[in-house]
Amino acid sequence: MAQQGDYQHLITVCALAAVTTIVVSISNLTANFSDQPLVSVADRKLPVNPYSEPQGHAREVRLAEADARFQQAVMMLHAKRFDMAVKALHRVLELTPLLPEAHSNMGYALLGTGEYKIAYDFFSTAVELRSMFDNAYYGMALALEGLGEYEGAIGAMRTYLHLTADPNYRAKAESYIEGWRQKLDKS
Repeated sequence: MAQQGDYQHLITVCALAAVTTIVVSISNLTANFSDQPLVSVADRKLPVNPYSEPQGHAREVRLAEADARFQQAVMMLHAKRFDMAVKALHRVLELTPLLPEAHSNMGYALLGTGEYKIAYDFFSTAVELRSMFDNAYYGMALALEGLGEYEGAIGAMRTYLHLTADPNYRAKAESYIEGWRQKLDKS
């Protein structure tokens, strides 16, 4: 049978936990805001009025949906749910056909499904839209590898190495090149 002191202790522990949670939440909230510059009311971008500017409103809605679908696709790519990423990216490309990141991510989703030729086409389009897009060259090299075109893969990966500032993938890219050279030497 529980005693009065046990209840008092439980209430005290719960109260302390609640206060701690509130303090941590407030400190996290202020930390998030401290990184953001203050924007005056006059400089804030307000949503477009759908009645006075229907085209502007439609554009905002379209871009908001494209952003949400793009984020879904990125999560699906990380989860290796390539078919679902393809569907989400298809919608992103309907809404924003000139977005190189969407073309590149579609290429990576198609690499995951084994559609190397189509993936290559999407990476090529991403490079046409942004010629210095290192991530697209990396994917292009992987697509060419899947097609057995090792010389092209080496060229695309060299371009990636020339363009990238990301040190994390340099060793991996150089390893790919070395492996493709060995395959070419054997044939």
